Amino acid sequence: MSYAQSRNGQQEPLDRQLSFSKVDKDASGTVELEEVQSALPQIPPEQVAQLFADADRNKDGHLDRQEYSGFLSNLRYRTENFAEVVVLPRRERTASRRIRQISEAGVDAPPVKIEKKFPFFIVFISFIEWFIFKYLMMFDIVVWLFIYHPLRRYEIWRYGTVMLLHGSSLHLWGNVIMQLILGCLLEVIHHWKRVGIVYTCGVIFGTLAGSVVQPWSFLIGASGGVYALLVAHLATIILNWNEMGCAFLRCLLLLAYIGFDVWLVISQEIIQGKASSTSHAGHFGGALAGLLIGINVLKNFEQRPWEIKLQKVCWVLAIAFVVLCAIANLGFQIYYWTQDPELFHSLHFYVNETETGSGNGSSWE
Repeated sequence: MSYAQSRNGQQEPLDRQLSFSKVDKDASGTVELEEVQSALPQIPPEQVAQLFADADRNKDGHLDRQEYSGFLSNLRYRTENFAEVVVLPRRERTASRRIRQISEAGVDAPPVKIEKKFPFFIVFISFIEWFIFKYLMMFDIVVWLFIYHPLRRYEIWRYGTVMLLHGSSLHLWGNVIMQLILGCLLEVIHHWKRVGIVYTCGVIFGTLAGSVVQPWSFLIGASGGVYALLVAHLATIILNWNEMGCAFLRCLLLLAYIGFDVWLVISQEIIQGKASSTSHAGHFGGALAGLLIGINVLKNFEQRPWEIKLQKVCWVLAIAFVVLCAIANLGFQIYYWTQDPELFHSLHFYVNETETGSGNGSSWE
């Protein structure tokens, strides 16, 4: 909980600074517009008056306790954007920081604004993926250079460049739409470098997992990065659990979505026996990166000792995952290096077949 210095030198909770009893200076049982404006000197008087009028349901010119509670809620929502509400802990949002600064520094304190930046990385990488799919995938050399090829797994750039290729329009737009929704919310607050690291590690972890679980398959797609962004939201909630509003509900909703995705896989491929070209190992690897890397690189607004220990554990697990996948790829070449002539078919034929989802030995991330 946040604390502010009171007049007698003692510290009291910030929420109490704007409590009904504090604002109601004449102890009349209701608060007047002048009392509210006096308590919020750095918010424009006309904005306070508009919020006051909206909260005054019976239009008697006063706010009772219930109406005042609605006034404070409206104050927060009017000064915060959607990205703040979804990603930031409550005490780090614009309205809470502004109120806290007034309480601590007084009326003359300059306005506080949270630095928000345009989601450059997610928009840029989405455009690149669309451009390559639309104009360059018709050239065999582009596919040859960027695809994860099971017989050329020693070319390490392929573990990242798979995100630039997609097997169909549905595959492309499914990934692009999801990463724009998930990534923009994160990037506005956490900025492009952190989100770029999480996304790229998700793609690499996804390809590594696919190369071990499906060693005979070609791999394309950015789903590893998309799943990394999804689970990165969970990492943000874990890091800021005590500060995040409705943390349990947010966590439950994310886990429910992930659980539904897992159930679809079990239902369609195991119970019903339907074949799929989707690399579920790639999705798992991306989700793992979102958790392990996200906990370490995303902003932690109030660091606690247990969180520092958790970050160290996540680093160890992330390094161990990469090392084990590398050992599997380097140490068991008899398992991976097949002489199946089907793996040497034309890449042009391969791309045409994957457009319809029937490519031999192909998997989409």
